[in-house]
Amino acid sequence: YENGGNGLCSEEDIATTDETDSCFGKTTADAKGNSIKGTGEIRTIYGFATSGREKMSEWPMWNLYRDYWDDDNYADTFIRNALAADGAWSSRSDALRAELSAKGAKYQAVWMYVIHEMEDAVADCLAGDIFDNQASNAAGDSPHAWDEAWAFYAGSLEGTDGSGKGYLLYDLAEKRCPQFGTCDSSDAAIANQQALVIANAGLERILAAECEGVADERDLMIVQMTIPLVQGMVRYLYLADPTVNEGSCSDGVCTYDKEWAEGWAFAA
Repeated sequence: YENGGNGLCSEEDIATTDETDSCFGKTTADAKGNSIKGTGEIRTIYGFATSGREKMSEWPMWNLYRDYWDDDNYADTFIRNALAADGAWSSRSDALRAELSAKGAKYQAVWMYVIHEMEDAVADCLAGDIFDNQASNAAGDSPHAWDEAWAFYAGSLEGTDGSGKGYLLYDLAEKRCPQFGTCDSSDAAIANQQALVIANAGLERILAAECEGVADERDLMIVQMTIPLVQGMVRYLYLADPTVNEGSCSDGVCTYDKEWAEGWAFAA
């Protein structure tokens, strides 16, 4: 959560001769298979969860969540309440705490950071910074931020065509669509297909300097990103029903820890 998930390369790691290994040619100060910023720093979900006041204070969606929780670092608080030995959920089962922390990281911290990247792209575009380059190529800062929004939405494991198996928002939509009849004819989540169309349309608008209009794509993306969260909440409310012999129920004995945790995490 705080070190990027995989930590730093060890002495053994940097001794590898495999040029495809993330630690090849690196030092023990370098990240091991992590997402790396342009500065060389490790990108972390903790950073996503605690950067709201610094980076997102002008964005309406962040303020909505911040005001609801009365907490600038609401996602970090949610996650730590599940992880910490003295957290608000410390007396509950490991299963419940694991679900809360994992879902909080993905569907609160990452979800909001995707929106931040889209907002940042719109703001850069409106400021005329399409080619005020903080990226590594001539695409410029605004398209770079918009691309990052999709990167954090899908993650690195989905592949170039969505045929992989990831862990972020894209994957959630794929999990929920067969349960709610929202897959297309190829069994892909309609929410993801719509989101990709919208993301590409927004990128085209940015490259054409149609900066006012790209806010429409931002808003449409937020709708598609929200659909799987609502579906998740409804599904786990259903599974927490004592009359439903599914989920954590076995032979009439039900614990509901997973269902309660997931339902709350999606609702939150």
